[in-house]
Amino acid sequence: MADMEQSLGELACLFARGKKTYNAYLSHGQQFLYARILKDNNERIRATLIKISFQLPEQLFSQCINLIHHIDVWLELWVDLSERMSPNIEDSFVFENNVNYPVEAEKGLMALMSELRNKEL
Repeated sequence: MADMEQSLGELACLFARGKKTYNAYLSHGQQFLYARILKDNNERIRATLIKISFQLPEQLFSQCINLIHHIDVWLELWVDLSERMSPNIEDSFVFENNVNYPVEAEKGLMALMSELRNKEL
């Protein structure tokens, strides 16, 4: 369970990093700089989810698959636009993703982290 707790802690940090970076992306004209950081963050989230998903309760597993799917689509759109644009760091970088971010997956993972921490106390 320690590995699970560590992975959930990493996800908490990545979720917070993603929110901060996304807010900076929006407030700085949707610059490619922030889109690159978001890409790195999303790749790390996806890798961590794939690593721990088999250990999750069934409902949370399903929610995490939805989050992995969202990130998969987001990354493909990101790569496609990046290759077509070859943007500079300060260029605007915007694309549409019709696969919505599954907030329930993030909430469920953070609830599981809290539950595991509380069991240790």
